[in-house]
Amino acid sequence: MTTPSACPDCGERLKPRASSCPCGWKAPVSASRAGAVAGPYVDPFYGCCAWESGGQRCRYPGTVAHSIHGGGPYYCSAHFHNADPLVGGQIVDESIRDFPSVPDYSVDGRRASIFARWRAEEEARRAADGGRYGGPSRLDPRAAVDETVSHLTSRGPG
Repeated sequence: MTTPSACPDCGERLKPRASSCPCGWKAPVSASRAGAVAGPYVDPFYGCCAWESGGQRCRYPGTVAHSIHGGGPYYCSAHFHNADPLVGGQIVDESIRDFPSVPDYSVDGRRASIFARWRAEEEARRAADGGRYGGPSRLDPRAAVDETVSHLTSRGPG
């Protein structure tokens, strides 16, 4: 929506792209931003390929771009080398089958995934030996450091 050159309430001249006037008038919020939460926009498909087909977006990791300056859009390797919309749609369908929910490629999402895998491995290891596993926990890095230090300091003169 374009901003009027004069305030509709008081007639005061407005700067280009002004969203309010000192008299209290405010430009109406567009329908797309009406329900938006204040703050920066976060793409729910962050890290995913930018190819869209049939109203769906590809869920494979977007890792390749035409720009060498770090700008997007980023595509998965299959879509980057593809110009056929029919094949592109099939790739999107495959990505949705492979990832029914939108994958989280953010650093926090990857970190959470790693810790969840470590936690499952440690629980399986403890269950396998009846809870007697006494090795260091990868979930608590201090425990691993403490064990290493105690091992090094417990050695006698050699």
